[in-house]
Amino acid sequence: MDGTKANTTMMISPRKPRVMLYSSPLIGHLVSMVELAKLFVARGLAVTIVLMDPVYDTGATGPFLAGVSAANPSISFHRLPQVKLLESDHSMIPALAIARHSNPHLRDFLTGASPDVLVVDFFCSAAVDVAAELGIPVYFFNTSGAQILAFIMHLPVLHGKSTRSFREMGEEIVHVPGITSFPATHTIQPLMDRDGASYNAFLNVSLNLFRSQGIIVNTFRSLEPRAMDTILTGLSAPPGLSTPPVYCIGPLIKSGEEEMELAVPMKGYDKEVVEAKEVAKKVKWMMDSKGGKAKPCAGNFIIIVATPSC
Repeated sequence: MDGTKANTTMMISPRKPRVMLYSSPLIGHLVSMVELAKLFVARGLAVTIVLMDPVYDTGATGPFLAGVSAANPSISFHRLPQVKLLESDHSMIPALAIARHSNPHLRDFLTGASPDVLVVDFFCSAAVDVAAELGIPVYFFNTSGAQILAFIMHLPVLHGKSTRSFREMGEEIVHVPGITSFPATHTIQPLMDRDGASYNAFLNVSLNLFRSQGIIVNTFRSLEPRAMDTILTGLSAPPGLSTPPVYCIGPLIKSGEEEMELAVPMKGYDKEVVEAKEVAKKVKWMMDSKGGKAKPCAGNFIIIVATPSC
């Protein structure tokens, strides 16, 4: 050797930006959140999906996540400890109540994980308080389209215009900028009673949207131009609140590497006649994941192969 020192400097790869995706346990929302995770991974981000441990077992989440993990090793998962719902929570949509009670566990996890960004599902709106406390930028992911987003953003305005519940309004027409007017009776069930826990939780979801750094929507602008233009021009927002940046990234459609088979009871199956409305009812029941559970195919059960996109 000539006595000169060899250059032993090691090149250290820069740390990938870390994104935490906080998903609702509802299977339709979880499927869309996984598709968003794949999109982020493809762009070089380190992604962890944070899951709430539901107090109910749908029978669908476990097999689905196993398939996702096997097909997408770059996506990691973290399950928060299960929480106990209170008696007063029974009148609220379970996912909203679970998210609220999970905040202490989420805070502990995020404190150690130190993510660069937190993306939350609509039903995980309570996490905005934790993100604000820890100084983590938070974005919302709307797994549905722009029209439902326009409605939720405008809910505080509707609330301030009347003291009546939607249920009390009967067939009175509800006008929301950016979407087709509809009879009050067509409002989703959790919003029918303005004094109900779920209604007030949705009001908080709406207000938390305006506390976020941005909203990601599973749609594309030319599909819902009226709703998107209304949102982007601030017409959906309550007075005094500014609309955060809105990003259309859809359509995020589930890829085919995972497939779920569930046995669901069908009225009329024993007579070999199942009406279309019965199928629609049970598919909705399954996708909402409220008490659904895979069962052996016996008696009046029929196998449904589910590959939901939202």
